[in-house]
Amino acid sequence: MNSRVLSIVTSLVGAWTAIYTTGMPRTLRETRRNEIASDLWECCANVARGGQSARHAAAEVLARLFLGIPDDIFWRWENEMNTTSTNGHIPLWINTTGLGIPLSALAVYLAAAFSNTLNDSTVAVTIRDSRYIFPALLSVHVIAICAFIGAAAMVDLRILGWTFKRTPVLVVGQSVLPWAMGGFALLLASGAFAYLAEPARLTHNIFFNLKIGMLAVGGLNAWASHRRVFRHSGEWDQAGRIPGRDRLAAAFSLLIWGLLIVSGQLTGFAA
Repeated sequence: MNSRVLSIVTSLVGAWTAIYTTGMPRTLRETRRNEIASDLWECCANVARGGQSARHAAAEVLARLFLGIPDDIFWRWENEMNTTSTNGHIPLWINTTGLGIPLSALAVYLAAAFSNTLNDSTVAVTIRDSRYIFPALLSVHVIAICAFIGAAAMVDLRILGWTFKRTPVLVVGQSVLPWAMGGFALLLASGAFAYLAEPARLTHNIFFNLKIGMLAVGGLNAWASHRRVFRHSGEWDQAGRIPGRDRLAAAFSLLIWGLLIVSGQLTGFAA
């Protein structure tokens, strides 16, 4: 059974690697995939030699998978920026990850229709009955929210002219948005499992629904705003000013993320 679990976990790592390297130049893509495959082979070989149990190896690989998601996305984004001109061009990667925010919120709303079934699932029962899994998930979820909203807010603050005034908007965006998207990926993974712990209760929780609504609205606003950053930031720097509507969108973004944090904290206190 433990060997089977290790096999499943290594397959998950391979699938994730295939996903985040899709569409990259062939040489770079194959190099990255071969590096990951080599690490997994060494891990499995160590288990075969008796140097580590399959159970512990699976737990280690799974932890490295989830904790490494932000770094993987940052690596992808950094390479995307290095190989793609941003002069009026919007990278496919920013469209894909940006739209993933409101789409994930929509997925949660759709999952509400199956809340009773999910509530009785093996995964849900396991998370609820464990003394450590649910608190760990919530801890990771809070850290991910800090990374996601903190990085996204830095772009909004720059657009408003409240920070990094001497740094071009596009440079700020290229530097911190990968961390925002990495934080969101970790937020999505931890949030999905935290939701599975008690979907029936959360589905009818007004603050949880407000949180998901803010995520959808904020995601759409961020997607549109960041597209304008890549498309028009050069014009803003030349003119020495940022249009009022873009500053308003940045202020609206900060408001939405603030409401998301507050509603998330109040979720645990609602009946």
